[in-house]
Amino acid sequence: MKIQIRNIIHKLGNFLKDENAGSLLEYGLLIGFSIFIFIIIIQIILSMFDWTSTQISQFFDQIG
Repeated sequence: MKIQIRNIIHKLGNFLKDENAGSLLEYGLLIGFSIFIFIIIIQIILSMFDWTSTQISQFFDQIG
């Protein structure tokens, strides 16, 4: 069992040291960061819609 774990750790270490794995890791981080930024932008847009909806309803409440 210990030999298998050592082999897995060794293979994982070699994979991360390889140039292809480095670029794969960079692309994964870029995609994750892009998704994170996209979600933040969507939340900002949705909060702006909520704010305008509230302001419009308050305006018509004051008029009516």
